[in-house]
Amino acid sequence: MAEAILVERDIVGGKWALRRLDGFGLPVTACAWVNSQQADSWLFVLASPASDKFGLQVVYSTVYEELSHLDETDDSAPSDIVVQRDRDRFPQLLRGISERFPIAERWLTGYAIDGVSLEDMYVYRSCRSVHEYRGFTLAEEILPLHDLTYRLQLRVYAPMDQLQRRGVTLLASRKNDPSFVRTLGITDEAAAVAPRRLLDAAGPQPRVWAFLTQRGLDYAKRIIDLVLDRRIASVIPEREHLLTSEMEDFPFVAQDAGALLDAEFEVHSRV
Repeated sequence: MAEAILVERDIVGGKWALRRLDGFGLPVTACAWVNSQQADSWLFVLASPASDKFGLQVVYSTVYEELSHLDETDDSAPSDIVVQRDRDRFPQLLRGISERFPIAERWLTGYAIDGVSLEDMYVYRSCRSVHEYRGFTLAEEILPLHDLTYRLQLRVYAPMDQLQRRGVTLLASRKNDPSFVRTLGITDEAAAVAPRRLLDAAGPQPRVWAFLTQRGLDYAKRIIDLVLDRRIASVIPEREHLLTSEMEDFPFVAQDAGALLDAEFEVHSRV
């Protein structure tokens, strides 16, 4: 361990910073406090596919601008921030773990991927896969097992454009294109019964995650189609669905466009 110590205040501050960036609409596909032994300090590292598209400097400027709105008296807000591309080595190494197991909001110590040691870090997020659809970014993450339920969260980020503010190039989400979150869960009983039979005897359960991914992507893409084709922006921000052994499938699978519109959008937006 390095001499510099990461304390609870730092972990809380990083959580609030990530929440602020999520609310702003910047896609963040990996985020962690990382022990930099060379600098004898902890670095707040985040990766975004926006860096791949627009460049690191634009995303750096956007992150610093947005986090500058945090409470100036709160000394727990991250200061040593490192922005990376989604395709950079660090987020890809993390993905080597998170594509099979949940690692959100936990310490990661003693892991080695492709000969690279991943020690002394606190991980907030590591998305197992990232997709693009009609300009939207869809990032999927395995959540910790809870009450014998496997859960996959899909964060859907609206397209971003560049703008100039005080001579600095920044990013902003398109005004009428909403971001939203959808979480799908399946109980171990539902995953085990026919006709699905998704569970293996042990291990990372790849068939469970493949099933939830396929359902989640189809679901999110249908919502995006409604947003863009019908020009309705008021999507319910967060929803969670649980598939139990008494159900044939998730309810949205059988819904037509009208029923999905009623279920997924705020009432006032459908008047």
